Amino acid sequence: MSFGKMASSFALLLMLVCVGCSLTSAQTYSEAEAQEFLDHYNYEAQIVIPRYVHASWGYSTNLTDHNLAILQAEGIKYAAFSNEAYNNASKFMDDLEYYSDPVARELEFLTEIGDSILESDDFDRLQNVLSNMSLTYALGQVCFPWEGENVCHLQDPVLTNIMATSVNYTERLWVWQNWRDDTGRKMRGQYVDYVTYKNKASNLNGYEDYGAYWRSNYDNDMEDDEDLEADMWQMYMDILPLYEKLHTYVRYRLKDVYGDKINRNGGCLPANILGDMWGRFWTNMYSLVVPYPDAANVDVTDALLAQGYTPERMSELADDFFVSMGLIPAPQEYWDESMLERPDDGRQVECHATAWDFYNQKDFRIRMCSTVNMDDMMTLHHEMGHIQYYLQYKDLPVAFRDGANEGFHEAVGELIALSAATPQHLYDVGLLDELPDDYESDMNFLLKQALTMVATLPFSIGLEKWRWEVFREEIPYEQWTEKFWELKHNILGVVEPAPRTEKDLDPPALYHVANDFSFLRYYTRTFIQFQFYEALCAAKGWEGELYKCDFYNSTEAGKVLGDMLSLGKSKPWPEAMMAIAGTTKMESRAFLKYFEPLDKWLNNQIAENDLFGELGWDRECAWKPYEEAVPPTDDIGAGFVSTASTLVTLFGVSLVALMM
Repeated sequence: MSFGKMASSFALLLMLVCVGCSLTSAQTYSEAEAQEFLDHYNYEAQIVIPRYVHASWGYSTNLTDHNLAILQAEGIKYAAFSNEAYNNASKFMDDLEYYSDPVARELEFLTEIGDSILESDDFDRLQNVLSNMSLTYALGQVCFPWEGENVCHLQDPVLTNIMATSVNYTERLWVWQNWRDDTGRKMRGQYVDYVTYKNKASNLNGYEDYGAYWRSNYDNDMEDDEDLEADMWQMYMDILPLYEKLHTYVRYRLKDVYGDKINRNGGCLPANILGDMWGRFWTNMYSLVVPYPDAANVDVTDALLAQGYTPERMSELADDFFVSMGLIPAPQEYWDESMLERPDDGRQVECHATAWDFYNQKDFRIRMCSTVNMDDMMTLHHEMGHIQYYLQYKDLPVAFRDGANEGFHEAVGELIALSAATPQHLYDVGLLDELPDDYESDMNFLLKQALTMVATLPFSIGLEKWRWEVFREEIPYEQWTEKFWELKHNILGVVEPAPRTEKDLDPPALYHVANDFSFLRYYTRTFIQFQFYEALCAAKGWEGELYKCDFYNSTEAGKVLGDMLSLGKSKPWPEAMMAIAGTTKMESRAFLKYFEPLDKWLNNQIAENDLFGELGWDRECAWKPYEEAVPPTDDIGAGFVSTASTLVTLFGVSLVALMM
């Protein structure tokens, strides 16, 4: 995840006097005057913004009241900075038609200042809500009374490991429910204030609600907000047949693992068994559903451990990928200042992986509590993608230092991870002893990729739809949890593993919700990354199956990527998309092309195992796994493993109802 783009601003009192310029009768300020203002702004922004980012970094890597006070003080200065720049930039807005595109575009960005537009009292209240939600998440824990009195664990590494590796249903349920009790449930009251103040700020910025403000990141001259939402749902419908087959196959295989907690007769999948704390990525279920156990193992965790890899060495491997393409290496500040592991000095820190731009053209960092495994190695490739984007646009005006849209920024790292995860690449960097070249190994690889990339799409759009409807006030407060799970049932085929009430609020139990990140970026990035991937493979001259392409060491691919990254946000995103992918649209075609061989394999599996009658799921998830007797607490610690069908038409009806 990229550290959230901060609106850039400063307190400038300019004498706006026309010197040696000529104006039309309707024009008040010349382009030269506008450029003078922007030059002053960019100079001061690179003083003020780094101070705020340093304070945010200091707090997130040492969660103390002292550091929070510093962050809040810098936040107040940053808000004043934004407001004054907004006021000064606004003076030029009536003359935009007379200015060149870069000048007009930069001024427009400076007049959208997010939360800083609020009155000081409201701004302070919102900042308190945001910091409290963030801290509640960061300090969330689950207690294990059978291990001893007051034995509780934070998310990383203990809870993460349990949800990644345990096949004890009751253990997973205990962690799943208690994590939500200690995070999301505690944030329910705060989330009311969050929605109120975020909507208020969005209204002042000219948007109907906060969801509309988020979606404006995708604004362009070709479509409006309603068109964007329609496009997002169309892409969901495009991938739905593939997702239904994956869902059916996974449910079929998990029946052998979880017994009566899996209902193959159209049952939804319990949310606590899906590979992580949230069911966002199903990757960790790979060993339970691997198609051909005797074929090549495409998970290189054992090789990383055997070869003595460390988090820093995995980061070096990720950096090397970009360097091999002729792109910019990570600067020394990255290696000196990044937090790649949980500190061992007792500090409380935020562990969720993020990449940081300090807006001083030299300081770029990753914050992550990584461990040595393939998943974290791929995450480091992803985060290094953000770093590369920062490096490529660091010399642009501050307002243009961002992805062409939010999905672009997220897609770059995922693009590199697609190539880095190929057996060819893993063999080339010494993590596979032999290069597998057989059908069974290919299907193993593609299924593992699908557990990550196909399974996450319904999760992303379902979560974001709930938030959009909350911001629109289409879901009453008294039905927040009920409607959230209705969407999960319908869109994902996932069911709550324990009863939920309106005392609960499960969405903020996810980092991105608790920390105020739009989630549409993770949905769009999954499509965009495949569009980029196909384009870079073409630049390399690749002619084989798309899923086998590795563009490591391809400077031709590197030039195509670097040229697009260096645009930052200086051009509308369709122009950036055209520059790399030859289209102005976000679309599903390349994604489906990549997984076409797996789609055919799933068709065969459904036929061979007579699963046609089980395809899809009951959109109301009427069957609940908790209707069975729940084992007593005394049994929870025993035996732990630590560490397009016809239903498309049916779902189409449900989807229309949901979108009304």
